[in-house]
Amino acid sequence: MSIFRKLAFWRQTDFEAGLSEEMRFHQECRMEELAASGLSPTEAAAQARREFGSPLRLAERSRDEWTFRWLEDLLTDLRYAVRALARDRTFTITALASLTLGIGCNTTIFSVTKELLLSQPSVSSPETLVRVLPGGNSHLEAPNFRFLAENNLLPHGLVGTREDSEVNWRHDGESSRVMSTRVTGNFFSVTGVPLAAGRGIAPGETHTAVLMHHFWQTRLTGDPHVLGRTLILDGRPHTVVGILPADHHTLFGFGLAPAFYLPADAGTRLALYTRIPAGEEMPATRERVQAALTRLDQALPQGQFKFSENVRIWPIVGWASLNQNKLRTIGLFFLMLLTVVGLLLLIACTNVANLLLARASVRRQEFAIRASLGASRGRLLRQLLTESLLLATLGAGLGLALNLGLTSLLNRFELNDPVPLRLNIQPDWSLLAYTGLLAV
Repeated sequence: MSIFRKLAFWRQTDFEAGLSEEMRFHQECRMEELAASGLSPTEAAAQARREFGSPLRLAERSRDEWTFRWLEDLLTDLRYAVRALARDRTFTITALASLTLGIGCNTTIFSVTKELLLSQPSVSSPETLVRVLPGGNSHLEAPNFRFLAENNLLPHGLVGTREDSEVNWRHDGESSRVMSTRVTGNFFSVTGVPLAAGRGIAPGETHTAVLMHHFWQTRLTGDPHVLGRTLILDGRPHTVVGILPADHHTLFGFGLAPAFYLPADAGTRLALYTRIPAGEEMPATRERVQAALTRLDQALPQGQFKFSENVRIWPIVGWASLNQNKLRTIGLFFLMLLTVVGLLLLIACTNVANLLLARASVRRQEFAIRASLGASRGRLLRQLLTESLLLATLGAGLGLALNLGLTSLLNRFELNDPVPLRLNIQPDWSLLAYTGLLAV
């Protein structure tokens, strides 16, 4: 069947008129043939009608051949489902409220979990950046870091950060304690952190600052001339050289939102990160890091403690990044939270199922009438399935709207004690996929 004929479905009026005209043409042709054979006009017309058969049945067969019958039936079922749900408003509102609450709470917890545990840090090629724990310690003293960096023992890139460094900021005659992140001079060049304006901290700089977008907007009123401005931090002037984007995520993750990045000083204990060369597996990276730390043990001995022993390396993205003791505990907490809201959705679905059963018992007379008019059991079942799918789709849509509203409120909430935390939840394909899974 030609696709162009199928497209006639979208011009239903023209199609019906053309179909009637074609059937009338065939009847008239047959009447002329019978009249030419010797029958009277009346007899020829009656014989032609008998041979032609029921016009309604022929029209129905033609529609089946020339149109998307399944699509027409689906649209009919949808229209009927909409009217049925609109008639029973009490049932519809109750069912949609249950589904909206269940799906909305589930997707909101999913969004928060994904943001806190699985959000990618704002660096280039995060899959090639790993966290290094020398000797099982989380941080390394600055002199030891300088030895590794100056001797180029990890040539593919070694950076250090201190996530929770408090500084005293003096502004308009008042002082306040704010949280900053200290980084080594090569941090921005090695990690490839994108900037909204300006540049990153350069090697050798000691009194520069890169502002977080939120701090710039809220504490500095979004000053368009902030680049080059001086901030008094711990009694010393620091020049603003860059601004980070609004969607910036730190390497530490968990919604950590420092006010700015500052250069690491000589007394800063640093968390280590290094790049994995292309094609290198994690065991090979561990051996290479362990060899560098062995050189450090030989050059700067720490008594019985060895940096090269109990070396651990963790990726900073993906599920493997949670395979640490503290992070594993946090991950289990969020898994338990997802389980709780999953039970809430199960209760909501049970409530809706009971409502559907009660409604079906009330509609027995309706089903009996439709069956007496020729509707098959499969046709009635398909109608009920269409109503259920429509209800689930509406519930998923309203649940997604509730999710967007709740996450928008959470994005505005900022926790400052004991460390500044701020969420930056944005909807993406995973949220849509999770919502669709819950709706099914």
